[in-house]
Amino acid sequence: MMKINKKGFTLVELLAVIAILAILMLLVTPNVLKLFNEGREDAFVTQCESIWKLAEQEYMTNTFDPEKKFGPYCSENEDSKLNTKGGSDSLKYYISFDDEGNVNKLLVTDGIYYYNGTSVTSLNNIKATKVPDGKTPTITCTNGTMTGITD
Repeated sequence: MMKINKKGFTLVELLAVIAILAILMLLVTPNVLKLFNEGREDAFVTQCESIWKLAEQEYMTNTFDPEKKFGPYCSENEDSKLNTKGGSDSLKYYISFDDEGNVNKLLVTDGIYYYNGTSVTSLNNIKATKVPDGKTPTITCTNGTMTGITD
């Protein structure tokens, strides 16, 4: 008589494991997506801070050279673009200074988040705001305005 080898899983056991995995995925996915979105938001704030620091550095360098223009700096104007050395092309910015060399306007957008700040006193004040669905923010260099968000 031949002996049957019963080393395997039954269909019910496999379905139970698949059901448990599906439930775990439903519980974990929102948290993973939240972490992913927070990471993107933090990256945007870091980019804003980098633009701020780079503009301050450029401003201080050009303050002592009367031949050079120092601010405002704008990504949409080749004459006043900061050298971001391989920075993201999707990042648009405008940053200007007051007579004392303090940042008085900072506009930054990457199409997903934006920051629109006037009389900015500290890097700690920069907070990302999500661009509303269907809106495309644009920055105008001539007057330092951001449009397309609340229109």
